[in-house]
Amino acid sequence: MPDLLLPHLFSPLRIGTGLTLRNRLVSAPHTTVFAEPGGYPGPREAAYRAARARGGAGLIVLGTSIVHPSSPLDYGVLANLDDSYIPGYRLVAEAVHQHGAALFAQLNHQGAAAHGRGTGRPLVAPSPVPSFVHGEVPRALEVEEIQEIVRAFAAAAARCQRAGVDGVLIHAAHGYLLNQFLSPLTNRRTDQYGGSLANRLRLLWEVLTAVRAATGPAYPVGVRLSVDELVPGGLTLDESLEIIRRLDRGGLVDYLDVSCGIDTDLLSHGRHYPGMQLPEETWVDLAAAVKRVASVPVACAGRIGDPQRAERLLAEGTLDLVQMARALIADPDLPNKAREGRWDEIRPCLYISSGCLGRLYRGQPIGCVQNPTVGQERELDEIPPAARARRVVVVGGGPAGMQAAVVARQRGHHVVLFERAPHLGGQMWTAAQAPGRADLLAGVRFLERELERRGVDVRLGVDATRQWVLDERPDAVLVATGSDAAPFEPAVPDPGRVCSVREVLDGVARVGQRVVVVDGLGRLAAASTADYLAARGHDVAIVTRDYAVGAHIDQTTRPIVEYRLRAAGVRQIAGTEVIGFDGSSVQLRDCFTGRVWSLDGVDTLVHDLGGRPRDALYAELAGFEGEVRRIGDCLAPRELEDAYRDGFQAALAL
Repeated sequence: MPDLLLPHLFSPLRIGTGLTLRNRLVSAPHTTVFAEPGGYPGPREAAYRAARARGGAGLIVLGTSIVHPSSPLDYGVLANLDDSYIPGYRLVAEAVHQHGAALFAQLNHQGAAAHGRGTGRPLVAPSPVPSFVHGEVPRALEVEEIQEIVRAFAAAAARCQRAGVDGVLIHAAHGYLLNQFLSPLTNRRTDQYGGSLANRLRLLWEVLTAVRAATGPAYPVGVRLSVDELVPGGLTLDESLEIIRRLDRGGLVDYLDVSCGIDTDLLSHGRHYPGMQLPEETWVDLAAAVKRVASVPVACAGRIGDPQRAERLLAEGTLDLVQMARALIADPDLPNKAREGRWDEIRPCLYISSGCLGRLYRGQPIGCVQNPTVGQERELDEIPPAARARRVVVVGGGPAGMQAAVVARQRGHHVVLFERAPHLGGQMWTAAQAPGRADLLAGVRFLERELERRGVDVRLGVDATRQWVLDERPDAVLVATGSDAAPFEPAVPDPGRVCSVREVLDGVARVGQRVVVVDGLGRLAAASTADYLAARGHDVAIVTRDYAVGAHIDQTTRPIVEYRLRAAGVRQIAGTEVIGFDGSSVQLRDCFTGRVWSLDGVDTLVHDLGGRPRDALYAELAGFEGEVRRIGDCLAPRELEDAYRDGFQAALAL
C-alpha cells in the first residue's frame, strides 16, 4: 500500500519484466574508492551499500565497474574482469537484499577519461582526441578491439546476473568510452563507428544487444546518458532525444538514467555535479524532455535531496525515479525518516562536495563533511552507548562543539553546551554570507534541532570562564572555542584599511572601492569573499602564491568558483606574494622571478591567512582532574569536515 505522506515516492515501480522496486528512491551510482586491490568489491563496499538499503532506498546502484583491462583502474574503482569477481558482487548483493532493496551494477569503460600514466599503456578512445584534463593523447581503437570490448560488457553483465545482482546500468555518460563514441566532439572516425548518428550509436547498440543476449530478456538493463555534454560541439539534447527514440524502438533498455556533462571539460565537470552554488533540481528539465519521448522509466539526479521535492516531481510525471547520491551519503536513513514523517531528523546534504567528490578526486575513499561514519559502517553500525554516564561540558557552539554535544548526549552523557554568541553555528554563519553558500545554515539548523531533541542543555551568550566550567562539576570538558583570524604581516601604517575575510562576511569591516584579497590558503574563503565583494560593486583583485586562485578547492566546486570570479571581473594574480601595504599601494613579489612591483590606488586589503587557535580556556583548565580535550579550530584551524570529525571522535572517546 502506498505511503500516505509521500504516496508517489513510496509506491513500487516495475523495471522491465522481471523486477519490481519497492519504491522510487534510488541511491544514485557513485564511486566510493572502497574497492579491494584489483577492483574487487569487499566487505567495506558491502557495508556501505547495505546501510543505504537499510535506510529505505528502493534501488542501490554501484559506482563504475570496469569491464575491460584497457580501461585503467584509477581512483579505486570497481572492476568486473573475470569470474574471480563474482564472489565480491555476490557479497554486496546479499548485503543489500537483506534489507529489501535491489542492487544494480554500473558497467563502464572509461576510455580517454581515465588516467593512463604509470600503466605502461596508452589510453584508448574512438579517436586520438587529447584529454584536456589529464593531458594524454589516446590511441584510436581498432575494429577488432571494439568487438572485444562489446564482448567484455556482455560477459560482465552475465557475471552480475550469476552473482545475484538484480540488473545492470550501462554507463554511456560523462565523457567515458561509450559517450566518446556517441559524441561528435570525440568521435572523428570515418569507418562504421563514426560520422552519422547511426554510426556513432553503433557501439552502444552492439553493447546493449550483446548484454541482452548474454542475460536474457527479463534481466533489467538501463543506460546512463549525458543528454547534453554542456560544451560547444558536443552532444546536444536534440541529438540525444533521437538516440533515445532509437533505443526505445529497439526495445534495448528498461530504464534511462538521465545525466549531462563530461568529466574531460572543466566547466562541464563542475556543472554536472552541482554543488551549493547551483540551483536545486539542476537537470530536471533535461529528464522532463526525455520523459516526453521515452516509453521506459526515467531517472535523474542533480540536487534533489528533499523527499517532498522528490514527491512533487514524481506526482507531476516529470520523473519515474528520483536519484540521490550525496543526500544519501549524508543521511542513509533519509528514506525511512521521510516515510515516517520525521522531517526534522533528516540530516540535509549541504552540497559542499569536498568530503565526497573532493576526496574521490584525490584518490581517497569518500566521506562526508557532516557524517563521519561514511566508510565505517562496519565499525559504527550504531553509535555505542557509554559504559558510564558522565557530566560533560562543551565550550563553543560551532560545528565541532555542536557535533560533540549531540553525539555525547546520544551516548547517554549529561551535556551542557556554552556558546558566547547569541546563536549557534560559529564560522558556518560567517561562510554562509558568501554567494552560493547559504545552504550551510541548513547544517546549523539540523544540529540545533538535534541538540534540542536529545535534551542538551544549551546556554547562549555565555563567555565561559574556568569557573563557569568548574561550577558544572564536569567529568570531562571539550573545548571547542574556535579560532581568530591570523593577522596580516608585516604591520601596516593604517590598520583600518586591513581586514580578514571573516570580518568582511560578518559585515563588521569597512571596505573601500578598490580591494585586494590575499588568498593565503587556496580554499573557498578567499575566493568566495572576492565574489561577495565584486557582487557589491567593488573593484577586486585576488592574489595567491599558488599556481592559481583557490588551488585547494575540490575539483567539482572550483570550476564554478572560477566561472563566477571571471564573470564578475575579478582580477586574478597567481604565483605572487603580498609583502606589504602602505595604505594605498600593495607591494607584490613574483614568487618565481623575485620581481617586486605594486598595485596602486588600493583602498582595502582583505586577507585569508588561516586562523589562530582561541585556546586560552584550555590553558586555564590546566590542573583540572577530569578529561580536557581541544577540538575543531581550537586544536588546529582546518576545514569544516575536520571540525565535524573532531567533535564526533571526541564524543566517542568519552
